[in-house]
Amino acid sequence: MWSMLPSHPHVISFYGACKEVETNQLLLVLEYASGGSIVSMYQDFRPIPDHLFLRHAKGVALGLKHLHDHNVIHGDVKAENVLTRTDGSVAISDFGCSRLPTANSVVPSFTVRAHEAEGAPLFGTAAYMAPEVIMNESHCKSDVWAYACMLIYLWTGALPWSKVADHITCYDTIPLMFFIANEEKIPFTEEELETVPRWLQKVAARAFVRDVANRCTMTEVLTLIAEYEPITR
Repeated sequence: MWSMLPSHPHVISFYGACKEVETNQLLLVLEYASGGSIVSMYQDFRPIPDHLFLRHAKGVALGLKHLHDHNVIHGDVKAENVLTRTDGSVAISDFGCSRLPTANSVVPSFTVRAHEAEGAPLFGTAAYMAPEVIMNESHCKSDVWAYACMLIYLWTGALPWSKVADHITCYDTIPLMFFIANEEKIPFTEEELETVPRWLQKVAARAFVRDVANRCTMTEVLTLIAEYEPITR
């Protein structure tokens, strides 16, 4: 799937695949992003300047829109899967959970990959999952929910649900998934949301809509971001 996507500046490039001679293991040949995961930057240099945070948010949004325009759901949007380059740009990586939507924009089969519980039929990272993903009805807009989770985590350092789901941590995969699926709540408290930039509050309000039909698209996210971009002359 990755190899079939047209190139995009905010998606890590796929160059090909080969097999390791001794083990016969399949190896992917990808673009090298020298800056590594964006997580390190935000942990080492927090607070990040507003304009840089906005630029990173836009870059990831453009990359996700590119995937969605080609009917690809990333399926595991989180900060660890956003890489940085020497020129300061960001790009999405790790397509191990990506899927193509079916005719009704639903992916029927997902499997928990990170902190997995044996036998759980879901792909992705539980704390970033939208409610419909847990119900095996993933959608391109599921990436929008995860995208908002990722941005708030980068800004605050707080993981999704860490202050909302009582006595459940982001590593308690199955209990957390039950909580997300059954509780009419969003991943962050009002107090946490009040600490993020105004544009991100607006994105979160549109992204954390449990009814996927009423949730915003990445195109709408980019429109919201554009309202807060500095005017260049």
